[in-house]
Amino acid sequence: MRDEVAAANGDGCETALYLRYDLAEILASTGLIGEAQSAPTTLYEDLCLIYGPIDEFAIRVAEFLRELTD
Repeated sequence: MRDEVAAANGDGCETALYLRYDLAEILASTGLIGEAQSAPTTLYEDLCLIYGPIDEFAIRVAEFLRELTD
């Protein structure tokens, strides 16, 4: 589904960004921590490029990444 949204609207559209975050949360909740870490890492980098590191969503993703590594 994320690929379809990205194809229609681009990877930087808000819906695609939130889908990437939701996917990481699902992976983490199922115990797939390695896979869960890669998705938000690239998401955070994209958010910083698009909105900057002080964006509310970028901060939330950074906090999620910290939780995964703790």
